[in-house]
Amino acid sequence: MAISCRKNVVEMVEALVFAHNALQNKVATDGYHRDLTQVTSSPIFNQSGITVTNVTVSAAAATDLPTSITLTNQLLAVLDMHCMDDQVHLIRDTVNDPVIDGYAPAFDLPSVQVALNALKVLFVAHQTQSGVHANNDGTSYGLPANATSLGTAETLANALKAALNTHMANVGTAGMRISIIGD
Repeated sequence: MAISCRKNVVEMVEALVFAHNALQNKVATDGYHRDLTQVTSSPIFNQSGITVTNVTVSAAAATDLPTSITLTNQLLAVLDMHCMDDQVHLIRDTVNDPVIDGYAPAFDLPSVQVALNALKVLFVAHQTQSGVHANNDGTSYGLPANATSLGTAETLANALKAALNTHMANVGTAGMRISIIGD
């Protein structure tokens, strides 16, 4: 397919990005995702200063209430970022996004339990949400029962951390996509 554009930098860049990403879509057939959920930072026009950081759930394991709150809140934030990433997915997953669904950060045990139980449902549904992934994630991550106490919340939070990180790491061999962001 030929892409026509005028001889100006903006149109040429947009055409190149479109062509590059279209090629990436064609060859991304062996993973759930087209790319990793990432945060990119760099000074403008300074390729040597570009840093790309893969987004993962990196909070310490849940072993008590404070670490359970911290991990739960990071799970909420990372699942939100992952669901909204339309470079990783074919389309944004607005159906299973915890923030769009109204879940707020946890601050005590009852809010941890509510958030974790919701995250479990949303994550499992996200795995096979229609039209979101290049290939649906049919993996059974063996997630435990819902959180009903501090102990079951710790178990579920740690299992969700492992499952979400594993899910997000499953990328095809196509390579990085390019996203043009606004000023």
